[in-house]
Formats: sequence, structure tokens, C-alpha cells
Amino acid sequence: MEQGSLEIFSELDGSSDPQSPSSEAPLGSLLLRSSSGSVPKPPVEKIIIGVCCTDVKCYSKPFQEILNRLRKFEDFSVIIFGEKFINDHPPEEWPICDCLICFFSAGFPLEKALRYTEINPTIYSINNLRSQHLLLDRRLVYKMLWRNHIPIAKHMFVSRDEKYAEYPPPKTFVEELDYIEVDGARMTKPFVEKPVDAEDHNVYIYYHSSQGGGSVRLFRKVGNKSSERYPNISTVRREGSYIYEEFVPTDKSRDIKMYTVGRQYTHAEARKSPTVDGKVLRDRDGKEVRSVVTLSDYEKQIALKIILTFGQNVCGFDLLRGLNGQHYVCDVNGWSSVKGNTKYYDDCARILRDIFLRGKTLKGLPYIRPVPSQRVYRGLVSVFRHADRTPKQKLKMKITNKDLLSFFGDTPREDVKIKNDSIADRIKLGKFVAIARQLLLVLRGECDDGGAAGGPDGLEMADEEKWSTLMRVLDSGFGGTKLQLKALSYSSTADGRECVERALVVCKWGGVLTHAGMGQARHLGRHFARTLVPPELLDNVQIVSNNERRVRKTAEEFWLGLMSKPEVPANVIQESKETAKLLGHIALAKEHMDRMKKQLHEMMHHENPAAVWDAPGIRNVGNPVKTMTDMFMLMDNLHAQLHPAATLCEGENVRMMKGRWDRLRQYFYNPKKSDRFDTTKIPDVFDYIAFDVVHNQNSLEDDLHPLFGQSESLASFIVPAEYGITPEDKLIIGSLICEPLVRRLVTDIRDICQDASASKARFYFSSESHLHTLRNVLLHSGVTKFHQLIEPMEVNYLTHIAFRIYENLDVPEDHANRFQIECLFSHGTSKNPYGILNDEHRQRVSPLVSIHDSLTLADLDAIVSVAAACKEKHLPKASLSRSGSDSAFGASLSE
Repeated sequence: MEQGSLEIFSELDGSSDPQSPSSEAPLGSLLLRSSSGSVPKPPVEKIIIGVCCTDVKCYSKPFQEILNRLRKFEDFSVIIFGEKFINDHPPEEWPICDCLICFFSAGFPLEKALRYTEINPTIYSINNLRSQHLLLDRRLVYKMLWRNHIPIAKHMFVSRDEKYAEYPPPKTFVEELDYIEVDGARMTKPFVEKPVDAEDHNVYIYYHSSQGGGSVRLFRKVGNKSSERYPNISTVRREGSYIYEEFVPTDKSRDIKMYTVGRQYTHAEARKSPTVDGKVLRDRDGKEVRSVVTLSDYEKQIALKIILTFGQNVCGFDLLRGLNGQHYVCDVNGWSSVKGNTKYYDDCARILRDIFLRGKTLKGLPYIRPVPSQRVYRGLVSVFRHADRTPKQKLKMKITNKDLLSFFGDTPREDVKIKNDSIADRIKLGKFVAIARQLLLVLRGECDDGGAAGGPDGLEMADEEKWSTLMRVLDSGFGGTKLQLKALSYSSTADGRECVERALVVCKWGGVLTHAGMGQARHLGRHFARTLVPPELLDNVQIVSNNERRVRKTAEEFWLGLMSKPEVPANVIQESKETAKLLGHIALAKEHMDRMKKQLHEMMHHENPAAVWDAPGIRNVGNPVKTMTDMFMLMDNLHAQLHPAATLCEGENVRMMKGRWDRLRQYFYNPKKSDRFDTTKIPDVFDYIAFDVVHNQNSLEDDLHPLFGQSESLASFIVPAEYGITPEDKLIIGSLICEPLVRRLVTDIRDICQDASASKARFYFSSESHLHTLRNVLLHSGVTKFHQLIEPMEVNYLTHIAFRIYENLDVPEDHANRFQIECLFSHGTSKNPYGILNDEHRQRVSPLVSIHDSLTLADLDAIVSVAAACKEKHLPKASLSRSGSDSAFGASLSE
């Protein structure tokens, strides 16, 4: 299997995690409400929990205590795979379950378990199996800790295994009595020497000569011993690969063992450090003496970050409380359980039950599988959101300068639009920049005006920095740059001609695919070719895009991955004014969406909106006034320690990044304009911080995750709600925006069913608006019941909805059930930025979840009818005369 598949098959992580702090309890509130507002009951059948681990772990007392409690819940039945069965049988023969407890320990075949989850993608795994590979090498663990601003002691690597190119063998290694030097970097004793192999627990500590020198060797407990002192051995090991880190003296010479179960539960125990004397303190029952520790909020935040970083809902790690008041994580483990603590077992089982119930819901229905000579796979129709992009930015300035106004030419009533993607437009941009730069110099007093038409005041500059930023943007040639001049007022010339007297300059840039986005789209294309589009369907592929550059580029990269080609031939991507309208037109819903934004504005300025309004996800926002205030303060402190020479992603420099945040902060809250926050900017705050966390985190000294968490908590509610707060709102806005797209998709599906020569694989690429609204029309039309997904649902980069068409050869040709359509949904890339290890910043794309497995053509026709009727009823008055042509658009385009 090629590397691309590793990026696609993944357990749910990030904000889609079923035990997210934003989850609502009890289970009923986690399910999508029907159009009537009632909450469907959970399924009656039991959820099957599979246990896949070594027998030593499975039959340990702590694990059995947890399993026995899970068995007592009526929701579950438990299947233990058994170590012998796991080793003797291929993953294809392992039992099928709904939820999986699977974790690595010595002797466990992790690759086979990964294969099992790949061939059964609808199984929910409590711990991310792929991330367990990271836990096997301490270098990768430390890399992930450092990347996510999780505190670790100062350290250096000595790699002699050449396993990873980024960790080459040292060119020089010098050892003196009280220090070592690795390629010129010095570490003074006392320090700790850890094998990079996480399964090797032979950790040595070397002391300074002023402390008596020598070393202490730690090991797994043997009887009542956990370490041995060697006063005469002070030289480090010269074979093998190690991490060397500063020795951290701890409070009361204690280590703290942390045990997490989900995001909101961490149990902590302190024990005597094995470095003290190597003697294990035990009670009368022979158990190691440990004391329960109360954690600070900061320590709980560390635990949450570790869960998110490694995707392990149940895990353990070691925490050191230094004498200097600092905290340090010194080890991270996989599945770990507390021993001999009844309350922990009760809590663990209860939390796991909630996670499993939500996880089963998120994983959807079992996939339809083709059956030879009975059910034949006929084709696929899919709609995609574009891949990862740069932040969209905008500047507005007013002008009266005649040289700049001359760009209107002889058409003063038409806006001037200039892009940087053609030679002619680049020439126009260059002319604009030259004029504006000269005026800027005059305004600064750096030269006289030279008779400039309109003079320097013609810029009407309220902010010199804005114009300086505009010059930098236009000079740099940033992708996605657009310059627009809009007339504000007119006058007449001496000969009676109309001319523009005053205009607004709007400059937009950004919003183009990142290097990660291109990789995501291409990997997703490869994944489709491997799993969803058999070779016989690749002979006649149809790809349609709107006219946005990021969308078209996503379509091109997807095609390259799908077809395994080096370049995209001309005319492969269908793009026209009609497709732009089909996949990019949202104007008809503007009035209704503005109404949603006004309602959301009021909700967000209430300290407890859940007490006043009823909307999916509103209980997750808590006190939005406090959250927005915290966000504003965090934005103020952002990048305060950013080095001027820091290397940033996608061509941005430090000055431009700071300008980006300063402008957004002023838009978000400007006391000169209003005493309220502009809640429409909350999605932008999250968009900006998500980009910086993913792409610029390694270059930033400050921790971006607090602002990420605050903005995500609000944006996750606001963004879907802008497309409808109630089910009725969702259907109205959805119908106004994407009724033509729904009509087109149904026409495509019918073509595949009825025309043997028709294209069997059709892919549409659009923006976030059309994925939200398409999903809302399907789920809220009331025609048929879809699998109950969690609301509000994410629509991240590369979110996609797919329709797989099957023909049942055992059913008469004229029967309504001859063709069976399966509808699948993927929420795209994870919002969780913690677990990114690759240097390409490429986030994984979540697998498709089946949300309906028995749609018929009649069902789809009915959905179109509902959407068309809803659209006709709620069309803006100014658009009624055009409603007929809009409704027919989807059908005419497919002819």
C-alpha cells in the first residue's frame, strides 16, 4: 500500500472525537433532531465492543475490572479476540465489531490491527492506532510534545540507528567528566539518558562530580527495587540511540503518574521517585504506596493536549513538578490503568460507555458491499469542498485621485476588477502600484507631488499602514490577489460626460490552496482510485468546478491523484459561467442568512444563551461574552515574542502576519464603532488561528492553542448556524442555494442508472456554503430518514458527500428498488491540529460514513421536489421573475 493511504484511513480525532468537551449529554441530545424537533431513540440492538490486545493486558486485574463494568451496561456485548487468534488469523477473519479497544504492548502485531481498521472503516477505535507508532520511539514523542508547546526538559538526541533522516548520527560526540558535547551543543551533568526505544526502560542518570559523580540505573520494578546506584561508573553508553535531557529535581522527590480517560477526566498519583534510593515503598497488601494528587488547571490542560496530540483517549504519562515551579512531561504511554482503585474503575467504565455510544453514532451505517451476480456497483457521484487554503484577507480604502480613478475609463458604471493571474492584469496592477506609491511618497513628504492629479489627499488616507500593506501585497504577487474599484459618487465633465468622482478600492488576497492543500487533494484522489472508483469507471470521468481558483486547483490535484497522471490535460475540468452559478451562487439566500447572523449576534451577547434559545450545539458555547472577551485579549498578546526574522509559511513575513491579526482584531471589536463584538468575525478568528497552528507553529514562541480552543468553541456553533438555526431555516437556505445542484446530482444518478454509455464517475468541487446546504437539504427534506449524525456537524476542508449507485440484478428491471443508492458523508480534514507530524502540514481526511444505505430514485426525486417547492416559496421578490430559469438550471446543464 502506498503512503497516501496512511493519510486517509484514520480514526476520528480532533473536534470530531466522540468525547469532545463540546459533547452534550445524555445520548439523546447527541443525535440529530428530526424536522419535528423530537429526538430519535438510540438503537435497541447492543453495541459490540471488540477487545484486541495481548492476553497479559486483557486478563490483568485492572482491565478486567473495567470490562466487567462495561458488560453490566445493557448497551454492550464484549468480544475478546484472544492473542492466539490474533496471531494465527489474518485481519480479514477477525470478528466484526462496532467499537474497538486495541492497543500495543510487547509482542502485539500492531500492523495487523491497523489493517483490520482499514478494511473495516466503520469501526470506532477508542485509541488512534496509527498514533501508537509514535509512542514506540521517544524521539517522535518528544517531537510531538515540542511541536504542541507541551513542556519538556531541555534535551538532545544522539541517534546511531539512522532510522529517521531528520535524526542523523552525530558528527562529533565529546564526553568529559561533567558534560557531553553533541555536534558542539553541550549538556552538563546531572542529566538523564533514555533509550529512544520506548519499550526499553533501562534509563540511566549521570551525576556531576560536585554531587559525588557516578550514576543511577532505573529499571522496571524487581521485587522492592526500582534502581541501582553505581558510584564509580560515570561514562555514558556508546552503543545505541539515546535522548539526553537535563535532570529535573522535583517537589518532595516525587514523580506524578497521570491516567486519562477522555478529555475531561485525569486521575493522578504521586510516588517516591526511583532516583531517591531505589527502594519501592509498599503497603501491608504489597501494593506500591501512592497518594492521589489534586491537579491544577494548567496540569489538566497538559493532559488534554496529550490526548489530542496522540489521539489516545485512554493513556498514561509521567509529569514532573520542578522545584522552579515549572512542569515537565517526561514520558507518554499508550493504554494505562490505575491499579486497585474502585472509583477509577467506575468512572472509567462510565466515560467509556459515553464515548462508545457517541462513537458508534459518528461511524454511521455499515457499507454496502457488492455481491457477485446479485448487486453490482454501477457508479459514483460526489461533491467536495476545496482543500486547505491560506487565510482570506481584505483591505478597503477610499480615493478621489484622478490618476487612480482613470482606471474606470469610459465605463464609470462598471466596477474595475483586476487579478494577478494574467499578463494584462499584471500590467494594470503595476500601473496602479506606481501611481499609489508616488502619492504615498508625497504624503510622507519624501518628494513633491509633481503635479499629481488630485494630489496626495486624493488617497483619503485614514491609515497609512493600510496603503503600505497594499503596496507590499501587490508587489509580492500573493496568490489570489484581486483589486476592485467601486464607484461611490459621480460628476460630469465640461463636455457632459459622466465620470467617477469618488471610489472605493477593495484589495483581496489569500484564499489559495496551500502546499498542504494540494497534497491533501492529491492523496484523496489516490484514495478514491484505490477504494471507490474501480478501473472500469476511470475510463469516463467527469469533473466540474466553480470558478474560484482554490476550488479549481483542488479539482486538478484530485484528478492527478485519481488518474495517477503527471499533469492535467486542457479541458478536463469543466468550468463555465453555468458551473460557477451551479457551484458558487448564494445570493438568493442572502436575506435569510443575514437574518441568521442577526440572531446569532444576539445569542453571542447573552451570558447564557442556552437558557433562552434552543438550537443544536448551543449548550456547547457556554458563556460566549466571556469567551469573546478572552479571545480579544489573546489576540492582543498574539505574537508578542515573534522574532522579526521568523520563517513563516506560504510566503508571509512577520510584519504581514502581525498586520493580518491587528486588522482582524480591530474588526472584531472596535469601541469607537460599537460596544459589542462583531460576531461575524468569529469564523475568521478561527480560520486565522487554525492556519497558524497548522503551518506556523514551529516558528512561533507563544502557545496558540488557547486562542484556537476558544475560537473553535464558538465557530463550531456559529458557522453551521449561519446556514440555518432551526431545521426549517436549514431547509429554506439550503434550497435557495443548492436546489440546482441537488437537481443536477439526481439527473446524474439517473443517467448512470439508465444510460450504459454515461460517465460513471462524476465529481463536483465547490465551497463550504454548498456542502453545508446540500447536507441540510438531504437531511431536512423529510422525505426519508438518514442516519442520525451529530449536530452541529463540521464541514472542514475536503468535506465530501458521495452517492454510490448499485444495481440489484435479482430485482425486476422495472421495479423501484432495482437501483440502490448509498449516501456517504466525510467531514473532511480534522480541526485538531495537535497530531500533525509530517513536515508537509497535511492533515488526515476522515473516512466516509454511510448515512443512508437504501435510497431510491423516487426518494431522490422527492427531495428535489421538496427543495424546489421550498425555493419557490421563499425566493426574494426581486428574483421571482428568474425563478423558473434557476430551477431548470441543473437539468439543462447536464444535457
